[in-house]
Amino acid sequence: MVIRRLLHHRQVVRATLLGAISAYLLIALAFFYAFLAAEHYHQPPLFGDPQPTTSFMYFSLTSITTLGYGDLAARTEIGRLLATTEAVLGQVYLVTVVAMVVSLLAQTWSDRPHDEA
Repeated sequence: MVIRRLLHHRQVVRATLLGAISAYLLIALAFFYAFLAAEHYHQPPLFGDPQPTTSFMYFSLTSITTLGYGDLAARTEIGRLLATTEAVLGQVYLVTVVAMVVSLLAQTWSDRPHDEA
């Protein structure tokens, strides 16, 4: 719903920026739960050894940003699939949303009356 509402914005306002950030973080949250589900329903553990649940959010955020410190790595096929899917989705989201926001800003700037000196 957040992304759908973002697509209907015709100018960049605070709600546009907050919506874009919220949608990005919601993607990370969804993958956090997907990682937890993979840990719960598949053996062996996602990271090879059991980890606290905070590690799954940390891993999700480092995956979506493609930062990847390397201290945690998915050791199972489902974990690797989820991590790479999140990384690609995160980058595609950033590229499309940033392009949309820049396009809206450019349109707003070009529509403003210019003072002639």
